[in-house]
Amino acid sequence: MAEQPNVFVLSVDSLSYSWFANSSQELAELVGGVNFTNAISPASYTSSAMPAINTGKYTDEIDAWGLPESGEPAPVAEEFEKAGYDCGLWTDNYLFGSEYNYDRGFSAGNRGQPGRKKQIVNAIKNTPLNSLFGLFEAAYFNVIEPVLALGGEEKSFYRSANSLNKEALDWLEVRKSNAPIFCWLHYMDTHHPYQPPEKYLNAQSFHEYRSQSKLGEFTRNAIKSNGESLTDEELEDLKASYRACCDYIRDELTNFITTVKDRGYFNPGKDIVVITADHGEILDRERYGMLGHVPPAFWDDIVRVPFIVGCPQWPNSTDDNLVSLIDLKHILTNISGIRGETSLWPSDISRDHVFMVSEWEEPENGSITTFQGVRAKTGEKCFGLRRFDEDRIVYTDINDLEEKVMETHDLDDCIEERNLTSIHTDLYSEIRERGDVVKYQSGNRSIGYKANEDHLRDLGYLD
Repeated sequence: MAEQPNVFVLSVDSLSYSWFANSSQELAELVGGVNFTNAISPASYTSSAMPAINTGKYTDEIDAWGLPESGEPAPVAEEFEKAGYDCGLWTDNYLFGSEYNYDRGFSAGNRGQPGRKKQIVNAIKNTPLNSLFGLFEAAYFNVIEPVLALGGEEKSFYRSANSLNKEALDWLEVRKSNAPIFCWLHYMDTHHPYQPPEKYLNAQSFHEYRSQSKLGEFTRNAIKSNGESLTDEELEDLKASYRACCDYIRDELTNFITTVKDRGYFNPGKDIVVITADHGEILDRERYGMLGHVPPAFWDDIVRVPFIVGCPQWPNSTDDNLVSLIDLKHILTNISGIRGETSLWPSDISRDHVFMVSEWEEPENGSITTFQGVRAKTGEKCFGLRRFDEDRIVYTDINDLEEKVMETHDLDDCIEERNLTSIHTDLYSEIRERGDVVKYQSGNRSIGYKANEDHLRDLGYLD
């Protein structure tokens, strides 16, 4: 067998393709890879997307929040561990960490465990302040974060890309094994609150100056409130903050790839790099009636994500075919050669349509509501969404980066009475073969897993 390649997966939380199109092309050229311009995440937020991206199974096919403790479906890191790889994971997202069994296969990295800053914050939250979480968040951004920054902590809610990169690079330098590398970094810099370094903020135009801590409080509240009561100027400032985050993560991805190449860990003629995102972000409230990526919806800005694959057998190119990150595990195990299969080509992963499935735990009773969607390669889409506590079916058309709503209706309206294209009605039928567009379950999952409420609050999913 030929020498096994090193494999790097660099994923970014809440990064929309529409905001990163130019940077995607630049990064594809940097790694000599394929820039997939029409890549769709299998879900609309982390807790449903990461199980699918890691295992190749949609979240409603996995009887756990996150991954099961053992057995099938096995995550991709376990496949590389069995093939003799040293596997490391670095992230500051609880929902993609050890508490949800994403450490399976990983022997190195922080594996989603909280750093010192989060440990301090969590200790404070385990006080009577926890019952006043809104008050706590205000105190955090205005008091706790500035004080921690004076002590040398980063001026950001999450550990920065630069910090995660340094930790991974340090591991590569001190690692004593000669085994090949499977290294996954999951960055949080484009997830609210938006707090990029000042250099990137200074490159943008804002209607109102805010310190990094004040900007964190402002962007966090803007997304959590779905933009209610925001002025046009405040919405523009929100977009400028996100744009600065996108510029920052582009530069940090570039720096990391350049460094591992210079240090001999990444050889484009042998090794593999994947750059992608778990989901995107909505920043146009007028068009979509929401900001951020919750509650469930499958607008293209939420599910269309960057996807760049650099590997020796795939030439540097642009691929506009429809692909899905549900295939990431299969792609990685194939192009790395660890399964001994006939090599895939970019055309082999293109699809006529892709599914999207998100599961939503109802805060009142812990029951599960499953939302489904499907997108055709020709741009038509059908999906279920929740907006203002009401569940609907939406039909849209996508032309390049523009998404146009063709029809919306209640769940119990008869589709035959709607003025829809034949493709839209076919897509609706495709969804119904997997179950309802929106499916309600009265009880919890059979396995005693549930999402930790503190984790969901940290990520802004709950008030």
